[in-house]
Amino acid sequence: ATNGLTLGAAANGVVAKSGVWSFDGIANGTAGWFRFKGNAVDSGASSAILPRLDGSIATSGADLNLSNLSIAAGAPNTIDSFTLTIPAQ
Repeated sequence: ATNGLTLGAAANGVVAKSGVWSFDGIANGTAGWFRFKGNAVDSGASSAILPRLDGSIATSGADLNLSNLSIAAGAPNTIDSFTLTIPAQ
């Protein structure tokens, strides 16, 4: 909870973000892919135990939709809404 993104309680298989999600760009470019990682130290190397969620980014129809795909180094950005749907088993 200290260093990560927080999610609300699940309801009917859907989990929504909690609080404000913001980030500063680390490089100039066009957003196209994201990774959510757990709060544990994660080098990015192959792992069978560290939680990770990867997905596509676009302005619509992607796993994560942003209103503007241009990312500038040092510029602030926010994710205003986010939901994760877990399919019924």
